[in-house]
Amino acid sequence: MIASSDRNPEEGWLMTTEEDVFFADTIPNGIPGLSEADMAMYRQPHVDPASRLPMLTWVRGIPIGGEPADVGEVVGRYRQWLDTGRLTSA
Repeated sequence: MIASSDRNPEEGWLMTTEEDVFFADTIPNGIPGLSEADMAMYRQPHVDPASRLPMLTWVRGIPIGGEPADVGEVVGRYRQWLDTGRLTSA
């Protein structure tokens, strides 16, 4: 498990903007069989490092070790609901 203390803003910035980890690793490994044409569509709005800032903002909001606390609380409530709720098809 990753602890919130493992977050490094400088490393996160480099990984997200300069190294383009999201498009070089996360999407290709998260969506098996994604064609080059589809990958190009995902990448198109984020071709330069500055345009990847929204991904960095999104990643920084993912709760790790309960931080950020407000997001961690919402995710925790949602998880409880999923654990106790019934999902039905329409």
